[in-house]
Amino acid sequence: MGHICWECDMEAEDIQHHHVVPRSRGGTKTVGLCLECHSKAHHREKNMHGSKLTKEAIQTRLASGGRWGRTPLGFQVVDGELVATELASIVHEAVKMSEAGVRQRPIMEFLSLQAPEITWSQPKVSRILKQWKNDENLRALVKQSLQIEDDSNAQ
Repeated sequence: MGHICWECDMEAEDIQHHHVVPRSRGGTKTVGLCLECHSKAHHREKNMHGSKLTKEAIQTRLASGGRWGRTPLGFQVVDGELVATELASIVHEAVKMSEAGVRQRPIMEFLSLQAPEITWSQPKVSRILKQWKNDENLRALVKQSLQIEDDSNAQ
């Protein structure tokens, strides 16, 4: 048994919940629309196009200090905040090894010994090292969460 579309009053199996005011703009109320009417609703005005609303939501989150995308390896999200795990300290050591000039194979061996539950491939290690080298916030979170001494003060 289908449901009735709020716009066209036709019965449809797949009723979608359309936010009258987009969630990215603070909307909470929805109406049930069939696929065709839901598609039309997002094309009536250019500022209601799905990709534009998604970009708007991402920009809003980033502007408020939030993150967008997957949780980085070695972290978990707790109450909306990134928290470093023990794996983060292992990856932090691998990054320090890389910065000291250690080649990738020994780094992969180190990671495999320290965290054998994870499959460490060369592309995965390259991606992780690059991500961590380019994101000072991750490294600062690791140092703060795990109380690691600042490397620059160690000399």
